[in-house]
Amino acid sequence: MRQRHIFQSLLGTMAWVSLLFSCSSEEMGKNEDEGQYPSAIVLSQENEQTVTFNVGYDVVNGYKVIFDVYAENPYTLTPEGLFKKEGIKPIVSAMTDENGRYDITRILPGGVKEVYVTSDCVGVPALLHGIIAAGTVTPTEVDLTTLINQKENAETRAVDFPILYLGDWNYWGRPNYVDKNKSCNISKEELKSITSALPEWRSVNKDYCTAQGIHVEKEAEVWISLLNAKSLFNNALGYYCYKDGMSKDEITEVIALPRTDMSSLLNTGLKSGEYVKLKYYNSETKKLEDKFPAGTNIGWVLHRSGYHALTSTVGKGTYQFYSNSAWNPEKTKNNHTAIFSTKEGNLIVGFEDVPNESILGSDNDCNDVIFHVSAEPADAISTTVEIPSDETKEQVEEEVDVVQPLSCIIDVPALPFWLDLQVASKSRMTVVDEIVTGIEDVFYIANSSAMADMVTRTFETSGFTRKVVVRTTVKLSRAEKEKGRTVVRTTVKDTSWEVEAQQDSRAIVVLGDYDSVQELILAAVRDHADELRAGKYIKVVVTMDFEEGVPYEQFVNSINLPPYSPFIENTSK
Repeated sequence: MRQRHIFQSLLGTMAWVSLLFSCSSEEMGKNEDEGQYPSAIVLSQENEQTVTFNVGYDVVNGYKVIFDVYAENPYTLTPEGLFKKEGIKPIVSAMTDENGRYDITRILPGGVKEVYVTSDCVGVPALLHGIIAAGTVTPTEVDLTTLINQKENAETRAVDFPILYLGDWNYWGRPNYVDKNKSCNISKEELKSITSALPEWRSVNKDYCTAQGIHVEKEAEVWISLLNAKSLFNNALGYYCYKDGMSKDEITEVIALPRTDMSSLLNTGLKSGEYVKLKYYNSETKKLEDKFPAGTNIGWVLHRSGYHALTSTVGKGTYQFYSNSAWNPEKTKNNHTAIFSTKEGNLIVGFEDVPNESILGSDNDCNDVIFHVSAEPADAISTTVEIPSDETKEQVEEEVDVVQPLSCIIDVPALPFWLDLQVASKSRMTVVDEIVTGIEDVFYIANSSAMADMVTRTFETSGFTRKVVVRTTVKLSRAEKEKGRTVVRTTVKDTSWEVEAQQDSRAIVVLGDYDSVQELILAAVRDHADELRAGKYIKVVVTMDFEEGVPYEQFVNSINLPPYSPFIENTSK
């Protein structure tokens, strides 16, 4: 077995283990991953690499960002927008520290040359990209609008509708009228609550979609600040003042943001915490004024693809979505806006920029563009809808699949039968507030010939017969196990084992008292040695929940490659 650095932790866990014995590699039980993985070819490499991540997000102090790392671009483009590819899985899932930093060294497949980093958290870029060089990767922000060739025509460039501007902007659509005297007062707790209220790929809570705009209760100055801009399109954001009963043709629109883009890249977009001051259009004087009178209603309109980079102009765009839902293009499902306040009283507006009745449909999550509306005095604007505070702790789960000789994870007899055994493991780690709180390992053990068949077959159904698919994230040879990678051993308390063996469609439950997962696996292999020689496989599932937890960085620096459970030992006995 590889040399391992030992980590001791006074950690209590409960462990549940099941073992499944298969009749043959051609007659498998239900496959847990019914589908193909687009990244299988990229990830099926015969080596591994150690990569140091330098991930950094510009966030308010204390805001932890949950993100996923992929070996290929996880997004696919359709005529209706940007969508996550079906079946794709991240190779790393993690969380930054309170400063938005993740500077950790991880084991990756040797075939991975570049990484794509995504995050659903409000206030950070949707996509980062980095090239691995000299064992290090520093992902940088990607402008999503560069991923699509946005069409411009006479209709989308048209500016013959009533429209006013707050000022001019640069080539990239960044306003030259950012108010440098206004600063952001959105806390990390509020950002977390907004992320929970407007999650990615999930339809928004209808309770957040009842308001058609914002009512100004007393004379006030009004500002907006982008919190989230993860749309594929070069959208433009406008606003208008209206009275009940007004039609769309009666309003006068003012463009607040020619391009709803957030970026830390030079001056290409707005930065987090930057505000733009809105102005009231006086329909009698035909002028823009600094203050909105009491009784004013402010509505919002999003012009999808309304900004045109070739000409640096604003047009109608391909669609116009209004906070007054009756003015939207759909016949029934016509809401595109969520308007609510946080517990702290900050007013938030979120927009969906995909038609709800399109052929491909919309996720209607209303988080493609999210902005904060503030006023002076602060109590001049309000809404009746308030989102709850998110009191849950930040949690992330990471899955890693590995194929390696069984001798890499346990000490085995130096005999041909044992040295030929391979183990494919699917491991999940749960991290809460930078503490590892539990793990799950799923093992498939078979001889090298049977394992080769398991890792190369795609999923297929033939009658009632299904084949197990093992996605190879990291594939190790026996020579590579001698590298002496660091692993962990920690204490286990109140451990009980449940072993289930299935043969000829009959289930037999066997209970045993094992001091470690290594003992369990050795016993399982010995009990089914003849079947393994015949090309069958055994399956072991181990789940552990830790009572105290292990610091994340300490855990991954110790167990830098799964499976985890063979190296968690009960030292309290």
